Amino acid sequence: MLFVPAGSHVPEVGDLVEVRVRYTATAFDRVDLS
Repeated sequence: MLFVPAGSHVPEVGDLVEVRVRYTATAFDRVDLS
């Protein structure tokens, strides 16, 4: 689930997005390093 601020562009499935996350309450399906 991805929460975005009101009025923001909502990414489509498969889009890459830049994020800052806390690992304490997050489980990742996939991690790409580039």
